[in-house]
Amino acid sequence: MSHWHAVLPVKIFDLQYEAMVDDTAGQIRALLDYCGLEWEDACLSFHKTERGVRTPSRWQVRQPIYTGSVQRWRNYAAELAPLKKSSRRCSKAPQNEDTRSSARAIRVAADRADLLKFRRR
Repeated sequence: MSHWHAVLPVKIFDLQYEAMVDDTAGQIRALLDYCGLEWEDACLSFHKTERGVRTPSRWQVRQPIYTGSVQRWRNYAAELAPLKKSSRRCSKAPQNEDTRSSARAIRVAADRADLLKFRRR
């Protein structure tokens, strides 16, 4: 995720699936706080909503948080190994000052845009 934090012009909230399963209320509160939103008890019963959902994973929206997928990635560890190795090489690649300052400039511009949107509310 450090790569995406560095190159994308938006703020990113990191949330680990295992943490969400272990402490759903705490993780939802942290996400809402990050987004500047108020807590609502309905956040814990999201799966009971009757609103329409138009997404291929709509059946998942109707399910409560479950532990069945925790560590499921291990089933694909062999297939993921080359990608993991490649991503380590990329993360160790040297960055020059131009790359770092460009990423900083993008983040500053995104922060300013977020602030302007917030002021318009």
